[in-house]
Amino acid sequence: MTIKTITQATRSYSEIKSQLRDSALSSAVGWAKAERMLDGQEKSLDFELDYIGQVVKISIAAIESGEEAEKAILTKLGSQDIFRGKAVQIDGKRYQPSIDMSGNTYVNSAGEPITDFVAIGKHRLLYLMDAVKEKIEDSLMLKDQRKLLRWKQKFHRYCYNFNDTEMTKYHNKISEFESLQLDARTEANAEGREISVIHHSPRDEELDTMDAGFKSRDIGKEKTKVDNGGHMKNFADSIKDAYDVRVATIETIQTMLTIPKHKRKTVKIPITMTEFNAFGEDNPVLI
Repeated sequence: MTIKTITQATRSYSEIKSQLRDSALSSAVGWAKAERMLDGQEKSLDFELDYIGQVVKISIAAIESGEEAEKAILTKLGSQDIFRGKAVQIDGKRYQPSIDMSGNTYVNSAGEPITDFVAIGKHRLLYLMDAVKEKIEDSLMLKDQRKLLRWKQKFHRYCYNFNDTEMTKYHNKISEFESLQLDARTEANAEGREISVIHHSPRDEELDTMDAGFKSRDIGKEKTKVDNGGHMKNFADSIKDAYDVRVATIETIQTMLTIPKHKRKTVKIPITMTEFNAFGEDNPVLI
């Protein structure tokens, strides 16, 4: 649950300028950390995608080379639960790619267990092909998210410099992007497709490492919840709150820029202040 507190106040020009700059600097640093966290996610995702893609490529090549090779590769896929690739060095640390398909059960149309390794291999190959497709989509999503994170950093940097023109430019980019995100989720919800809400818990240490990427992924899986409508509303509310704060910030700065310099030491300006307090596993405030 996120509590939003809105208060009306009158402050001096210097007080508001200092408050806006402190907030802008804090937000810009926060979104820069978020981008570093995304770096770790991309590293871990690309690492997994590369190995799964290799296994799929080798399997398909074997199938295309003839029945004997096809049977051999499918038997191997069906009988071997864990596959491990060659260890590699990333950022000075050793990582070994692996695929774990143990613990899965396979049944036929009658609900009877499948024991034939070739048949199981076919199921597993399809699973791996779907995994490749999913990870490619995730990779594209992360690239889109990087654009959004950079736009937010720029919005707050221009806020710090009181450049309302550039603030408006990046506000519009952010708003259009998040509106498309919300539309896509709303459409999926209307079509009855399952929507999951993933809660991440970013940490300051080693945000851009492989380990941080794996940790972020695992935490996301643990805290993923199928949306029942409430999470969707929180997501929409967060986008709306962020939009309102950006608009109010731009309007405040535009008002301040119209005040002649010789009056800025004595003028008092009415402002609206919004404070967010997050509790529990809520959607992040997307300011």
